[in-house]
Amino acid sequence: GDVMHLAVEPNNDLLCVVLVRKARQKSDDELKRKPQIHVFSLSSGKQLWKKEIDSEVEMMPVEFAENKEVAFTLDNYRPPLMLDGKLYVFYEGATIFDSRTGKEIERDRFRVNEKGLALTEADPIFDEQNIPRRYRVRTPQNP
Repeated sequence: GDVMHLAVEPNNDLLCVVLVRKARQKSDDELKRKPQIHVFSLSSGKQLWKKEIDSEVEMMPVEFAENKEVAFTLDNYRPPLMLDGKLYVFYEGATIFDSRTGKEIERDRFRVNEKGLALTEADPIFDEQNIPRRYRVRTPQNP
């Protein structure tokens, strides 16, 4: 497959690669595919786990050209985020995996795109329950 997104967490020796197979066709046709998530050890290159997204997601052409086959991308989706041993992906809503094992921790399904348009452009929001302790701001109320 073609590499669509990458995420790296060097402190935990992890690399996430998102691939999509057969990501080419005419730009005026809709293309949906199932992205595959692969997580590797940075130092050894050993694959730790892989997972295919449950449903097909809508892809975006790199250019609009009549009667010409073009590459498609996942540019209308937020790339994955690796933070403190968790992998956050945003293809079918928001899903959190344990980045070492691939075990699903939490999933919130919602439509991310509709007919080539992103339904949200917002950055992911984290709160006290979802930010690792080392990234929290220390205040007198929150030592």
